[in-house]
Amino acid sequence: MADQIEAKPEKWLARGTQMIKRNSMHLLDLMEQIMDLTKLEAGALKLSSVRGDALEHLQEVIQPFRELAEQKQIQFEFSPPKDNEILMDYDPDKLAKILSSVLSNSIKFNKPQGKVQLSLEKGPWSLDTPPPPHLSEGQLLIMTIKDTGIGIPEKQLPFIFDLFYQVDGSSTRSGEGTGIGLTLVKGLLVLMKGTINVSSEVGKGTIFKVNLPLFQDSTLAM
Repeated sequence: MADQIEAKPEKWLARGTQMIKRNSMHLLDLMEQIMDLTKLEAGALKLSSVRGDALEHLQEVIQPFRELAEQKQIQFEFSPPKDNEILMDYDPDKLAKILSSVLSNSIKFNKPQGKVQLSLEKGPWSLDTPPPPHLSEGQLLIMTIKDTGIGIPEKQLPFIFDLFYQVDGSSTRSGEGTGIGLTLVKGLLVLMKGTINVSSEVGKGTIFKVNLPLFQDSTLAM
């Protein structure tokens, strides 16, 4: 593209510079994901938790995806908790990376006139594993991301969090990613003592459910 701009600036300057910026940001994001994965594997990635209302932060994270969905003619629905607040200790950067990665997939593998629904709710610990100590009333933050996209074959679901794994097939090839994002999501959630579950049906869509403990002491969340 740089060569095309140099050869024919009157044709490519405006569109080409935007493309270069977009691809540069994508490359930067990919490099950050690889660095985070490397730190996770080495046990060197740490949480930088703050205490506050995570809902305000999550709404900021969501906004660009609202606009992206609108551009792709995809309906985006957001349901906050009933009390409109999520008081907890959280790492803003890592929480944003988790939600952004899942939302990105839900939009990428969707279709025009499709739908993406994000709901946030607080609920009791209902997982198979014992709850971590010092939870606020034993509660979880439950983030459910549901889409009406192309779906994932059942036999491939166990592998989607594996590094570099990509759901194959002609129907997904045009929107295929790098196979890094969901691996990083899983690793970050382990670090944050959370979990992620997925269910899907080909042709009907996918549901991701992220569970995070509502810690109230940042020293315990690290």
